[in-house]
Amino acid sequence: MDIQQSYSQDRLLSIDKQLEDIDFNLEKYFENYNLKQLCRFLEESDAEKTTKDAISEGGEHSTSSKSPKALSLQNYRKQDYIQLVELCNQLWIINGLVNELAHQTQFEDRVHSYLKLKSKTVETKKSIDQFGDAGSVKVLSILDDKINELKLELANLAQSKLHEYLSISNELDFRYKNTVEELHFFAFLKCCRSISSSDSDTLFNFNKLFSNWLQKFFDKLNRGFSAAFQQTPGTVELTLQSGEPDLLKFTESVEQLILFLNSLITQNESLAELKNIRTILGKNILKSLKLTIFSKENVYPLIIDKMNYDEHQGQKDSKVSIVAQLYKVSKLLSSAGWSKDGICELEFWIDDLTSSWIDNLLDFTIDELKLFVISLVNKEKANLFKESNLICKEVEVTNASQGPVIKQQEPLKESGKDDWGDEWGNNDAWNDDDDDDDDDEDDDNNADEHKEADIATNKSNSKITQSLEDDDEGWGDNDDLDLDLDSVNQPQDDTEDEDGWDAWEDEVKIDGEEDDKNVQMPTINKLLVPSYKYSKLVDEVMLIFGEYMKNLEGLKELGISKDDFDEAKGLFKHGFKKLCVSYFMLVESNIAETYQNEILFYNDYNMILEECYNCYEVDLTTCFKMSSRFINSLKSNLYSNISSVIEDYNEVIWDDNSLDNNLQLRKRGKEFLMRFDGEFDIVNRKLTKLIGYNTQLITNFFVTVIFQYFNSICDKVLARTDISSYESEILTGIINAVVTNTINKTKNLNLMVEKIQSYNKLQQIKLILSSNLKEILDAFCDAKLFEMETHELISLIQSLFIESPQRTDAITEIKTARDAQI
Repeated sequence: MDIQQSYSQDRLLSIDKQLEDIDFNLEKYFENYNLKQLCRFLEESDAEKTTKDAISEGGEHSTSSKSPKALSLQNYRKQDYIQLVELCNQLWIINGLVNELAHQTQFEDRVHSYLKLKSKTVETKKSIDQFGDAGSVKVLSILDDKINELKLELANLAQSKLHEYLSISNELDFRYKNTVEELHFFAFLKCCRSISSSDSDTLFNFNKLFSNWLQKFFDKLNRGFSAAFQQTPGTVELTLQSGEPDLLKFTESVEQLILFLNSLITQNESLAELKNIRTILGKNILKSLKLTIFSKENVYPLIIDKMNYDEHQGQKDSKVSIVAQLYKVSKLLSSAGWSKDGICELEFWIDDLTSSWIDNLLDFTIDELKLFVISLVNKEKANLFKESNLICKEVEVTNASQGPVIKQQEPLKESGKDDWGDEWGNNDAWNDDDDDDDDDEDDDNNADEHKEADIATNKSNSKITQSLEDDDEGWGDNDDLDLDLDSVNQPQDDTEDEDGWDAWEDEVKIDGEEDDKNVQMPTINKLLVPSYKYSKLVDEVMLIFGEYMKNLEGLKELGISKDDFDEAKGLFKHGFKKLCVSYFMLVESNIAETYQNEILFYNDYNMILEECYNCYEVDLTTCFKMSSRFINSLKSNLYSNISSVIEDYNEVIWDDNSLDNNLQLRKRGKEFLMRFDGEFDIVNRKLTKLIGYNTQLITNFFVTVIFQYFNSICDKVLARTDISSYESEILTGIINAVVTNTINKTKNLNLMVEKIQSYNKLQQIKLILSSNLKEILDAFCDAKLFEMETHELISLIQSLFIESPQRTDAITEIKTARDAQI
């Protein structure tokens, strides 16, 4: 074995050297192959490793006299010669195949020669791989390049050949030939498959070929061309002829197209490349049909034709029915090969033509809106959002000192039939579920009362007033609530303390002795006038909506019956709601990329809704609900951080028996007020920057936030069951600081915080916390505790005072007085 291994290594080295010599003289071998000459060359190349004696004595001595090692070396040499001769023989055959392929003219013969050449090359590589790496042999690398070159050449030839089978002229006439140069189309594609090693579609992409032709074909049909299908033995042809645009000719041409494709596929049913071609083309045909029959030029005549169409009696006059022709096309497209389930959409379009037309208009308009929003995202209309280009509308005022003119109205019966100023006041309620319930009840109401609404005066502060009065979250029972701008100069409650939150930074003050007159806050330099701003984007959106609604007027001009028109009008209005919803969702989902702030978008959208109602009298309740939810979400986000601060101090301030140390409680109270102050300043700055875009809405935001945290503190205190004297003192100071700073920091907004219901309740709680039983009873008798429910009043007294006859008498007196009022 050692001898064999040693010799194998020597043999491999020898083969490599010999192959290099063969590579060097490759062209010589290809040009003039001679076996004797090859043997002489091999003997010369092997002369360095053999002795002249071994060669001359090879015939005189018997093999029995040789040593085993010499005998083995001789056998290996013989094997080498045989292998080298075999390799050269294979190269010679390969060369012959190359020459053969170069002289062949028939496509099928060339493909067969190519396949034999490729197979023989692979076989040669495998034989060399048994002894070494075939990749290092230069001649084989050259052969690989040659094979790839031949493959590309055959692929180009196949492309050229295909046009002889499937011929498409410059005029888009389509002609199919079954046989070319005695080669059947099936055999041609089989050859193409062998070239690409998979299927011929990788070479031709039939789906793309037919789809591209079909698109251009329909373009010509829409320009007035008509198509004719012809079939002869071995050929199928579809030709185009020029003419004038006509819907009937168009549908007849589509029928001819389908018959042409059916014939072509029928003759080639076994071809995998064309198996699903009709299913794919069927979708394209339906798409083109939809665009054509629902176009402005064709849809109105088609509707008239549908009205006159009688399936059983035929057309009332001698003219061929377009609808009947479309039904024929639909039947063809629902047949096997075109439809998987035997159903064609075209039939449904014809059956409910008006509804299908409106749906198509709706899809088209939504696509327009998508492009419009994309232009906003790409900042193509950024100039419209510049401050100088915004449109500002003010509520009518008779005198600056008197404030705005307010026209009181009944609560809205339907938010979709309301101007958008009213929407800010009512639909921006604190509880969206209440909005939903109200809207569900109001959906049956019509717009008669809304037509009489005064749009300008409806955008006054009465909307905030009405919103607060209608809301369930603490505003509802207070009929005296008034947030009108002219109330800003009314005197404040004498019970107010003027302590600022900043006073707590040095020491917690609970007696209201120290005032902070230097509270820093954003300021508004001029008197607030009820107003809102919107962009000229509103006009552009209304133009898109207007194009959609123009089609309704075109339908009216056809002279259809009132019932049919009313039905179509209802469908148009229903579709109009979808457009408004779609626009809202498109912008809202990209709000950061489209609008500089949410308030301006809210203004624009509500202005669009107002314009839509004024122009088209469409019930847009759903859209107003979306707008309301959008703005309520903003309110919730504004309040969330302030709410978190209040909740963070449950264990140290609001809960019972939290801290039994007066100093610790004061320290935590100061910490709470500092954090609360910081969060409120953040909200204050945000809203002050936005107030110029919509004074009423932002005032509404302020009222919402103030009400919520006042109400939260009320609930926290009333939930207590045990309040010590020092706790009541500190809670009084906290309430006093919160209230006072709220008033100070919002006074430039023309907002009467004192009119907020939870403010009154919080003040009354503060009064109880800082009073004895007699003072509480006196306040009760003077109707100063009107916001306190009976159970709340009794619970707070019980938590402040230990059980005693005086406490019992006081509670009894309160119960008796309240029961007498019922």
